[in-house]
Amino acid sequence: MSKHGSSLPSARSRVRARRRAARVATVGAVAAAVVAGQATGVLAAPASAPSVSVAINETLQPVLKAAATTGGSGAQSVKFFARTPGASTWDLLNGTTVTGTSGTARIPAGKLSVQSAFEYRAEHCDSSGCITSPVKTGRVSSDLGIGPRAGASRVPFAIGDAINAQVDAGSGNLMVSTPQFTLPRVAGDLSVGAVYNSISRLDTEGNFTTSLSSGWRLSTGSDVNLWRDPTTGAVVYSGPNGLTGSFWPVTGSADKYVAPAGFKMDLVGTTAAGWTLTDHASFEKQVFNPAGQLTVMRDRNGNETKFAYNGQSLTSITGDSGPTAAPSPWRPRPDPSGSPASRRTPPAGPGCRPGRRPTGTTPPGS
Repeated sequence: MSKHGSSLPSARSRVRARRRAARVATVGAVAAAVVAGQATGVLAAPASAPSVSVAINETLQPVLKAAATTGGSGAQSVKFFARTPGASTWDLLNGTTVTGTSGTARIPAGKLSVQSAFEYRAEHCDSSGCITSPVKTGRVSSDLGIGPRAGASRVPFAIGDAINAQVDAGSGNLMVSTPQFTLPRVAGDLSVGAVYNSISRLDTEGNFTTSLSSGWRLSTGSDVNLWRDPTTGAVVYSGPNGLTGSFWPVTGSADKYVAPAGFKMDLVGTTAAGWTLTDHASFEKQVFNPAGQLTVMRDRNGNETKFAYNGQSLTSITGDSGPTAAPSPWRPRPDPSGSPASRRTPPAGPGCRPGRRPTGTTPPGS
C-alpha cells in the first residue's frame, strides 16, 4: 500500500503537466495562426490576403489602393502601411484604416521627392483578425521631373541647327526637342515634333503611354492628354513636351479640380462632357474629349487650332490661320535605338521658313 500510495501523487502530477503543456501548445498555435492570418474557427481571420497596388504615382503623394480578395465576418476594414526603404518602422503610413473591404490611402506631403522609392503593404481585417499582403516596392513617377517644369533650373545647349537640348538641374532629366514643322497660329506659331525625356524611361508604373518609342513623345497632339483615376477621381495631365501633374477633385464639386503645385492652371470637366484646362498667364484653353484626348487649343480671342484622331493616332492638325497641316496618318520616327539622334527637318521652300512645311506637302516619316 505504501509503495502504491507513494506512486499516486507522481502519476497525477504527470497528468496535470501534460494538460498544461497541451493548453500552452493550443494557445500558442492559435496565436501564431492569428498573426499569420491563417486561424480557423471562431478566431479565423480572412482566408486570403488583400490585393494592393499604387493607384497614382504622378504626384509627390502617391496613392495606394487595396481590396479584399475574400469575405470576412463582422465589421471589416482595410489598413495601409508604407515606409521608406530600410526604415525600421512604417514611417510613411502606419495602419491608416478605411472602413469596408476596399479603399485608398495617400502618403503625406513632404516625405518623398521625384523618383523616390517606398515600400508598402495592406491588411484586410474583420472581427476575428487581420491578414496582411506581401510587402511591395513603389516609386514616385519620374515623369514629374520631365518637360518644362515651373521654377526648374535648366542648362540649355545646342546639338544641331534644328535640335535643342537642355538638362534639368533638379531632376537630371535631359530633354531633346526635334521640331518637324511649324503651324501658323494667330496667337503664336505651334511647333510640332518629337521630344525625348531621358528619365521618363525609368517610369514603369505610370499611367502615360507614348505614341512613339520609349523616352520619346509628340510635343503636342496625341501625347498631350488627360487620364482620370476611377478610384480617387484625380486627373493626371500629360502636357506639352512631357510636363506632368495630377489634379485633385475639389471636395463637394462634381467638375472642379485643385491644380498641382507650380501649375497656374484651372481644370474643369467630367468624364461625360470632357475637360477644359485654362492657363492663367495666356488665357489659352486646352479642350479634351471624354477619352482625354486634346481636341482644341483656343486662344483668348476664340481662335481655335483643332486636332483629329483615328483611334489613338493623331491624323491632322488644323490651324486657326490655315488649312490642315498634318495629313493622316503621320508620326515622326525617332531613332530605333531610343537615343536622341539627329532628325530630318522639312526643307525650306517658297513661302516657308526652315522648320515650316509648305501647305500640301508630306512631313518626313510619313
